[in-house]
Amino acid sequence: MKRRMRKSFLVLMLVGSTMTAQDIHFSAITAIRNYFNPATTGLMEADFRIGAGYRDQWRPVVLPYTTAVVFGDVALARGKLYNGWFGAGLSVAMDRATPYLKWNLFNITGAYHQILGTDGNAVLSIGFGLGYFTRTFTISDLYSERQITPEGPNSALPSGEAIESQQIGYFDLQGGVMFTYKVRDNILFAGVSFKHLNGPREYFFNEENRRLLNPNLFMGAEIMLSKDMWSGWSIKPFVFYQYLSAAQEPLVGLYMRYLHSLRNPMLAFEFGAWWRAPTRTLVPSIRFQYEGFIITFSYDFNMAQVKQDLELSAGPEVFVEVSFPMPSRRGVGTLTCPRF
Repeated sequence: MKRRMRKSFLVLMLVGSTMTAQDIHFSAITAIRNYFNPATTGLMEADFRIGAGYRDQWRPVVLPYTTAVVFGDVALARGKLYNGWFGAGLSVAMDRATPYLKWNLFNITGAYHQILGTDGNAVLSIGFGLGYFTRTFTISDLYSERQITPEGPNSALPSGEAIESQQIGYFDLQGGVMFTYKVRDNILFAGVSFKHLNGPREYFFNEENRRLLNPNLFMGAEIMLSKDMWSGWSIKPFVFYQYLSAAQEPLVGLYMRYLHSLRNPMLAFEFGAWWRAPTRTLVPSIRFQYEGFIITFSYDFNMAQVKQDLELSAGPEVFVEVSFPMPSRRGVGTLTCPRF
């Protein structure tokens, strides 16, 4: 019992030490792209899509860290504007870092996509987002050193901790751009985005804390290995980089994709992995698509040496997504859009 309590308090201290510096975190960057860059909102061949994801971290410890998200976006005014269209999206994410720390995020994003050139092989996307964060630190079941007496814990005694508020909330502004280019049947794209443009104020204790500007860069490609655009193999390399306060997180990914057919019914399968350099984390992933239904599963393997009694590993992550209309009922390949 003492060992379990020690693990619980250790995890709480680890999470608490970063609760004013870490955003909601996912490994499946391509599954929830408008969370990382609002310019990708509505950047798709479908008319609209909806999805959900779940991430489970630190399962070996007593009080694990879980994250859930639901999201959706829609393409608007397509065919009604001169070589362009709008995108609108919404996402809701929930973090649970032990029963004591909770994060909630409500995020609205919008984007405009302009087709460039007479051949339509280039698209410039500009997007903005407005999010509202709430963070709750529940201390009703926690005791400080001053509340521990020989007779046992006594919550009636003052804790002596400088906790100004148990819940905070703030608005967050984001912006981003994305450029997509099509060379024959190959797709190239690159984008940059920024979170915390308004420098929101966030603190639990009697000290000032502002969220620093959080830039991230995302680029990738889908290179066809088959001469037949309707089926065959392709390779998908990715690079992602973000700067979080004083921490940097570069990732590189490589996937192989097999497309059985773009015709009715559409069937595709992907497998590959991300490598998160700072923490030496390998994230293998598989993805299956049948028509507009996509399921993605990944698992973080921490390759670094950690304390054996804690056995920290990031754990599994699963995403489910559905888009309409179905690929076999729309002109797949007619628009220059990344196939994330």
